[in-house]
Amino acid sequence: MKKFSKFLGLLIIVAYLLIREYNKNEFLLSRIISNHPRSSIEEPPKLLNKLSWMIEIER
Repeated sequence: MKKFSKFLGLLIIVAYLLIREYNKNEFLLSRIISNHPRSSIEEPPKLLNKLSWMIEIER
């Protein structure tokens, strides 16, 4: 039972860190899209794909 609770605690910590990282990226994407000068011209899905691809390269 003790091992299970340690494992569960570790799992919760990892999940928290992943969610925090995901939220940071979402916030960054929304700021880039809102500040992008051509965002109204270019379709949002196309722009979103470009930006997510750029973020993947940075990692």
